[in-house]
Amino acid sequence: VEAGVAGYLLKDEAPATVVQAIRAVMGGGAWFSQKVVEKLARAGEWPALTRREQEVLRLVVLGKTDQQIGLELDLAERTVRYYLQKVYEKLGVNTRVEAAVQAVGRGWIANSER
Repeated sequence: VEAGVAGYLLKDEAPATVVQAIRAVMGGGAWFSQKVVEKLARAGEWPALTRREQEVLRLVVLGKTDQQIGLELDLAERTVRYYLQKVYEKLGVNTRVEAAVQAVGRGWIANSER
């Protein structure tokens, strides 16, 4: 959106919706899939992460492994993975890279913390 896109459709949209979206954008309007709109509405907000989830995410941004995070926070690796899974769910991502990119890109992790 910041780059000026006028629409974004998910690949599971019905063909009729795709046609409707193309017509809307060609007519000077905008069209975004409902899931995209919901995600954009949440953009910039710090998701409801617990303090521990935030600590784990900060260490992920620093490039720490699960083992290193566990040692630093005095947690078992399995517990670190549990926290990471919760972070992924709350951020709507699937990998630690996506979580880190989102945390930095949204300004949740300040430059001084990196």
